[in-house]
Amino acid sequence: MAPPERSARAEQRARPRVLLVDDDRPVADALEEILIDDGYDVVKVYGARDALRAADGACFDLLLLDLMMPDMDGMSLLRILRQRHATEGVAVALITARPHVSDEVLACEGVGACFHKPFDVAAFLSRVHGLCPV
Repeated sequence: MAPPERSARAEQRARPRVLLVDDDRPVADALEEILIDDGYDVVKVYGARDALRAADGACFDLLLLDLMMPDMDGMSLLRILRQRHATEGVAVALITARPHVSDEVLACEGVGACFHKPFDVAAFLSRVHGLCPV
């Protein structure tokens, strides 16, 4: 039988992994807490360049990207992640304060959901579960 700490680490790895990228720290911190409480393993960063570093050698089940960030927009970040990292089959969702985002553009880019700030937590989790079940 494995020592308890090893079993806990193995259980932690079995949780779906989310790369959460948002330059709005209070929003990112709140989403991190919501996702962890719901059973996700979250890697949170506050900018696109940090996201690129965090993605090196890592595997994620969901990319949750802010659409508007000062260092790079979320769609550009997504394109770079797809070029440089193993993201085939990884679910993608965007977070935005923009009132209008074209569904056609999102669909063409393979984005499964777009969350408009502020959003309802229950609806957010329902859509996240649809993209990346716990």
